[in-house]
Amino acid sequence: MLSTYARIENGVEVEQVVLRPDTGLPEGDWRPVVVEGLNFDRSSYRESGRETVIEPTRVVRRIVVEHAPPTQEDYSAAIQAHIEATAQSRSYGSSALLASYVTSTVPSWAAEAQAFVAWRDAVWLAAYGLLGAVNAGETVAPPVTGLIEVLPVVNWPPS
Repeated sequence: MLSTYARIENGVEVEQVVLRPDTGLPEGDWRPVVVEGLNFDRSSYRESGRETVIEPTRVVRRIVVEHAPPTQEDYSAAIQAHIEATAQSRSYGSSALLASYVTSTVPSWAAEAQAFVAWRDAVWLAAYGLLGAVNAGETVAPPVTGLIEVLPVVNWPPS
């Protein structure tokens, strides 16, 4: 296995070598190089830079990561999951099943479905409005949970 070493002069890295462990180091202040940050969740974070820190016994190369803004697909999936969870909270198997009761002959089921469909439409309109503002540079992209928190709340009819 090969190891990387950096030569330090006056607190600054001036040279780097890659050696086998059984090879002696040349003269000078050589420190092992350690790389940190290679394993990060690439679905949630992205590399935003690299930094080198010279420590007393080693040189650390770090990959700097930042939270990656959600994609349009992330938002859509979260909104749809929120809609599905809302339908299931009323004991319907899915949002499509709940919406299908909009023409039910049972007035309470039809009212519940109508309230749900109106709410679902309002949710998507609000989300499209906010995401349009993000795409236009008028506001920053919220985290997915932040978007869900600002969406309209369903107003169920009285039971």
